This record gives sequence, structure tokens and C-alpha cells, in this order.
Amino acid sequence: MAAKNKYEVASLGPNLILVAGSFAMNAGSNPDAASRAGRGFSVVWTAAGRLTVTLGSGSSPLGLFPTTDRYFQLVSASALVELAAGDTGVDLYPQLRNVNLTNGTFEIALKTAAVDTNPPAAAAGRRIHFMLLLSNTSAVPTRG
Repeated sequence: MAAKNKYEVASLGPNLILVAGSFAMNAGSNPDAASRAGRGFSVVWTAAGRLTVTLGSGSSPLGLFPTTDRYFQLVSASALVELAAGDTGVDLYPQLRNVNLTNGTFEIALKTAAVDTNPPAAAAGRRIHFMLLLSNTSAVPTRG
């Protein structure tokens, strides 16, 4: 179970955690940490068109809490690319890949025509957004 202060999310099921964030694009480099919006994650550029997001906020004082947040189930996830006003003709879409709840990581792969593609350089309005709905319980969910 993730060791964080949490606020309730209205839902039809118990123990759901919403993790959402965004960050500025930065071509083939790590996104600027100051550009992150949201809490509880870090992000690094790992390869052409690939960014790895780690859930967690870094180590706590005296190492009392884990540096990554671990959840039991991924209920739903999405990602989208926000482009600047002048970015006409840019064909770039995100895919969520390699979700690893044990390590608290997942990849956002940016694609153009099924090819991993680095995002454009940082500019106002160019952001990558994501949202995860996670379960903080190992109980089997009720379907339907």
C-alpha cells in the first residue's frame, strides 16, 4: 500500500487512487522537473520517443517510506499529447507501455505512424498528460 496522505475520490469501488500529472516536452532529453504538474511522480527520457514515469516522491527522511509507490492493480489509464497552437500537421500520439506496479513504473511511448518519435522541443503549450486509476487493495474487484 502506498504510504502517502490521500484525499477521497468519489467512485463506485473502495480503495481507488487517482494519480494524474503532466510535464513539458523536451525533444530527446529529460523533461524539466520544474515543468511537472501533479504530485507523486518523476519522469525521465529513456530512448527515442520513450519516457519512463516512476510513481513516488523520492526518499523520505531516514528512509521510513519507500521511494516508489506500489499499487496492487491498474484499473484504467490514459495519456495524451497537448500541442502548441502553431503545431499544425504534427502527428504524435502516446501509448502507455510496460506498466510495472511492483516497481511503480510505466512508459509513455510517443508514436508517429507506429514509430517511436521524440517530441518537439520544449515550448509553451507542448505537454504530455497522463492519468492512472489504481487500486490500493489486493481484493479481487467486482466486475460489471
